[in-house]
Amino acid sequence: MFLKFLQFSSSLDYKTQLFDGDSYRVVIFRVKDFLDVSHSHYNSQDEYYKMQKTIDFLRDLQQNLFVSCFTDNYFKSLVTIPKLELYKFKKSKCWLTRVLLLEELFDYKYPFIYPDLFETESIKFNKDQYLVRFEVIQLFSSKSATKKFYLREFFQQHRVSNQRIRNMKQIFIESIQELYQFGLIKPKVKLMSQNYYVDIQDLTTFSISDGFILYEKIISN
Repeated sequence: MFLKFLQFSSSLDYKTQLFDGDSYRVVIFRVKDFLDVSHSHYNSQDEYYKMQKTIDFLRDLQQNLFVSCFTDNYFKSLVTIPKLELYKFKKSKCWLTRVLLLEELFDYKYPFIYPDLFETESIKFNKDQYLVRFEVIQLFSSKSATKKFYLREFFQQHRVSNQRIRNMKQIFIESIQELYQFGLIKPKVKLMSQNYYVDIQDLTTFSISDGFILYEKIISN
């Protein structure tokens, strides 16, 4: 949801404020507009319920969100969202949000150039689909251009039954194909089990049993 929120915020008009030399974006938006782009997060058709959950998410945005930078001689910690207001607009009675966002949040590429692995109009994801896609996001967002997926350790860590493993492997393959379609990874994948390279379209649930390595395409501005 936070990645969705960053992506949504990046499309809004904003003003800039400085606090002690650090730049913050000030954005104002209707809660309903954010709900419209994040609706697939909720397994419900009840509009009132989804609105309340969205408001709850926005209220919680300020919790434990910091950016830190340090060297041997220096340390600095910044609050990413120092101020957030939720209020009803008198004329239309719609909920509005006014929020200050640290400009540095928008320096990170993930929400803006990667495909949205959660958004879908017709399919509600189950627990396994969310689990796999979060793993893909976490590993693919690392600084290294080499992305290593240790599937045996992943399944052991989450105590996945043998019955579910095959389906989850297929979800990994589908996620890899999405990244490739967006031009974010190279066409060859290295298989850990046999230590050789295969084309993405030739991946199978059997061949990725031990894990695999993706190679990110470096995109320069």
